[in-house]
Amino acid sequence: NERIVVQTKPLDPATRPMLEQGRDAVAFLARLEDIEFVEGRSPGMAAQYDAAFELYIDLSRYVDLQEEVARLDKDIERTRKELDGVGKKLDNPSFVSKAPPEMVEQTRAKASEARARLDKLVSPRDELASLSG
Repeated sequence: NERIVVQTKPLDPATRPMLEQGRDAVAFLARLEDIEFVEGRSPGMAAQYDAAFELYIDLSRYVDLQEEVARLDKDIERTRKELDGVGKKLDNPSFVSKAPPEMVEQTRAKASEARARLDKLVSPRDELASLSG
């Protein structure tokens, strides 16, 4: 329920007037305390990039970064174990040749989903770890 402050750096000259015009509505809908316009990202700020603007937030003001990194580490470890287990199945020639094709395909899909999930977890974890020092 805490209202946060975000910073934005418009990348297109037409973006700033649009953001200024909708500032109050966006702040209300997103439950933001404020939207600040800045010229660049300050050290320690998490960033989200869009073609029209960059958005920055000082996560350390709102989240225990070390706790969040620990949570992500657990998710990463769980996903790696899942990927390892599925990989062992797929590396087993007996499983691949004797299991029904649907089961093999399902196992390959699980491996693909686990890889994608791992990719999505590692990048934010590394960024949060760098922000927490």
